[in-house]
Amino acid sequence: MPKEIRRFTPLGEREFAGLFIDPSSAVMAKFASRLFDPEVSTAVFDAVDIPDAPKSRFELAEALFLCQSDTKKLNIKDKQLWNWLGAYFMCSQIMKSGDNSHVGDSKRWLVSESSRYFYRHLVLGPFMAYSAHSEKPEAALCMLAQPLLTPGDLVEQIQSTSEIAYSVCASVATRLYVDVETGSIKKGAGGKGLGSARRLTASYLNQIRVNLDIRGMTEAELLSILPSEFDRFKQEGFANPMTGSSTSSAGIFDRLRKQLGMN
Repeated sequence: MPKEIRRFTPLGEREFAGLFIDPSSAVMAKFASRLFDPEVSTAVFDAVDIPDAPKSRFELAEALFLCQSDTKKLNIKDKQLWNWLGAYFMCSQIMKSGDNSHVGDSKRWLVSESSRYFYRHLVLGPFMAYSAHSEKPEAALCMLAQPLLTPGDLVEQIQSTSEIAYSVCASVATRLYVDVETGSIKKGAGGKGLGSARRLTASYLNQIRVNLDIRGMTEAELLSILPSEFDRFKQEGFANPMTGSSTSSAGIFDRLRKQLGMN
């Protein structure tokens, strides 16, 4: 695990950006050996407890969130910090797997110049989702249950719209698309099919938020007005508008934490 969190110097950032010209294992290993070099980076947080190989985006985001204190925070706008963390996990994860195909687009590791695409960064994106839901982070598992290197279509569909990602809508998406029993993403959550996340965001939530204050609604209220195409994804734990019965959110999310090894 990294013994500290650092931020790139201008030289370090240039060297990391240049890594994408040839992200081979040999080049990556050479760069990784310089990550803690004072010429390349400077310390921000000391003595942190962050896993080298997080089981999920949730585990990494939670570790980063908890390493903060009342007086010391991770600044979302500090690109040099997030790019250093991106470099650290890019080197550790890709070198471990030996699969360079997971390098992908540079926005996965280098923070985009446009704040619209910050969420695509594989370290900053999970941290933003967790931080926005820090009082009940399990509600954001639709964006956090996935492996670090493969966030998938569900993250893209939910987190690309901030009004959805950082509101009660995320909790609704978690109820619909995260399996309580396994902690995995349900089949059909991605793609363009009926009831998919793409339909939830583009065809429904983004339409009704023009006339409804969806951020001011409760999870149960939003679930109760979803069209019938979403019925196959609805899971236990939301209030039935006809009977008023429900399973508590706490119970659902406790089970999800256990399934994902978070307890």
